Amino acid sequence: VRMKDGLTQIIINIEAQKDEPNEYDIPIEENIRKDMSVICNLSQGIEDKGIAIGEAREKTKIIIGMYNKGFILEQIAAAIDNDIKVISAMIKSRELELV
Repeated sequence: VRMKDGLTQIIINIEAQKDEPNEYDIPIEENIRKDMSVICNLSQGIEDKGIAIGEAREKTKIIIGMYNKGFILEQIAAAIDNDIKVISAMIKSRELELV
């Protein structure tokens, strides 16, 4: 690249792609390839974990809301499609947090 003022600047952006073959035949050692795979998939793992945490919080919020409105454990378990013991433990855990 030639600029009017005589200075040149070249920007090279190399970005590892998840599950993409090394189509440009750039030699990469196997240990580097494994490290890059971990790095490339790290953000996906973080996103998945965040989604799971959000879903669990929402489920707990729904269970506690139903319980506070007078639903019995069997009704909550049927609506949430979960075991009564799990529902009961979640409610007891939440009640302990409020004390």
